[in-house]
Amino acid sequence: MSALDLKRLVLAVAAGAAVAHGAPALACDSTSCALLTRGQNGTLAKGAFRVDLSFRYTDEDVKLQGSQAVADVYVPKVAFTYGSIWPAFHREIAASESFVQTDLGYGLTSRLSLEASLPLHALREHTIAHFGITQRYTTQGIGDALLGARFSALTRLVAGFAVQLPTGRHRLDGDFDGSILDPSLQPGSGAVGFVGTLQQTGRFAPLDLGWSVAASYQANMRNDLDYRFGNAAILTLSLSRPVAGKLSASLQGKLFHQTRSVYRTRDVPSTGMTFLYLTPALNVDVPGGVSVYGYLQLPAYRYVNDMQLAPRAAFLTGFSKTF
Repeated sequence: MSALDLKRLVLAVAAGAAVAHGAPALACDSTSCALLTRGQNGTLAKGAFRVDLSFRYTDEDVKLQGSQAVADVYVPKVAFTYGSIWPAFHREIAASESFVQTDLGYGLTSRLSLEASLPLHALREHTIAHFGITQRYTTQGIGDALLGARFSALTRLVAGFAVQLPTGRHRLDGDFDGSILDPSLQPGSGAVGFVGTLQQTGRFAPLDLGWSVAASYQANMRNDLDYRFGNAAILTLSLSRPVAGKLSASLQGKLFHQTRSVYRTRDVPSTGMTFLYLTPALNVDVPGGVSVYGYLQLPAYRYVNDMQLAPRAAFLTGFSKTF
C-alpha cells in the first residue's frame, strides 16, 4: 500500500467518525488493540484501583486478495520442522477468535498509573482444507500479558509504554502431519513486544461532546522458533456524549496497519494488513459504581497482503469498576 493510500485512509477515519456522529487481531484483537478500542489510555486518580473484565469475539470469514473478494484463500504453512515456508499450502475456509480479558490499573500518583492486562482465555478456531479433506482446528489457553505505565505529560495528553510478555503457549502441535500449528492459531506469540501510546483528549462544551485522538505502535521481537509477528500501528479518533441519565454513546474510527511477519530471513506470505473500523458503542453506569459497555466493530475498509481471511465484524462487551 502506497503512502498516498495510507494518507487517504487517515483522512477517512477522521471524516467518517465526524460525519457519522454529527448525522475498539489475529486482526486487531491483541491486548493493546482492545485497550485502544475502549479508550482506556488515561491515568487514574492517586490511590484509585480499577478492575475491568471483558469478552470480545471476531468472525473472520471474508475471503480477500488485496481488497477484492475471491472464492478461495490459500495461505502458506510455516514448516518449523524443516525451517521453510510452503507457499499456498492451506485452503482457509473460515475462522473466529474470542477472548476473555482482565485489565487492572492503579494510580501510583495523580499523573502516573500502572497497568496490567491478561487474556485469561483465548480461543481460536480455523476451518482448513488439505488435499480435499476439511478439518477444524481449535486452540485455547492464556494469552500474552501486557505490563506498563501511563504518564500525564501535559494537560489532557497521556503517554504510555508497555511490555508484552510471552505468557501464552506458542508451540501447540496438531497440524495434519503432527507438526506445530501456524503461529496465527497459537494462544501466545512466544516473544516479547514493546508498545508505545499517546492519547490527547478534549471537550467541545456547546455540544457536550468529548473527543480523543490516540495512537499506538507495537514492535515485536522474534520468538525461539525464529518467527516474528509484524509490527502494528493503530490510530483512533473517538467522539462521545451523554444520551440519557447514566447512558452515553460513542463512535470511534480506527485505522489498523500491520507489516508482514518474518520467519528466519524471509517475509511470510499472506501476512500483513490494513483495516479501517467504525465502532459505535454504548456505556451505562449502574449502581455500585460499575460501568457496563458494549462495542460493535464494523470494517469499513479491508486490505490484506496476498490472500487472507478478513474480519466480517466483531463485538466487545464487559464491565469495569474503580475503587
